[in-house]
Amino acid sequence: MAPHRVGRDLGKKFSKHAIAAEELVAEIGASLLGAHLRLPPHHIHDHASYIGHWMKLLADDKRAFLTAAAQAQVAVDWLLAKSPSPFAEEEAADVAA
Repeated sequence: MAPHRVGRDLGKKFSKHAIAAEELVAEIGASLLGAHLRLPPHHIHDHASYIGHWMKLLADDKRAFLTAAAQAQVAVDWLLAKSPSPFAEEEAADVAA
């Protein structure tokens, strides 16, 4: 966790579960970005080992998922704003149609 780099400190909200919260933000962000980029979800099984940490976090805080999802969306929006769309030609064709 690096608040000076990412502009968030989940330790204040989730204290003992801060690392799990960051992992959840990262996983949700990766899923959102992967879906946006139309990547196949073959990697999903590689992330199953984190579920135990998330379950403890989610059991202790009913809003943890929504908080993590919101933070993930902010990160993905930032990344997408910094990068050209790999589907720019398709998007332009859709708008023109």
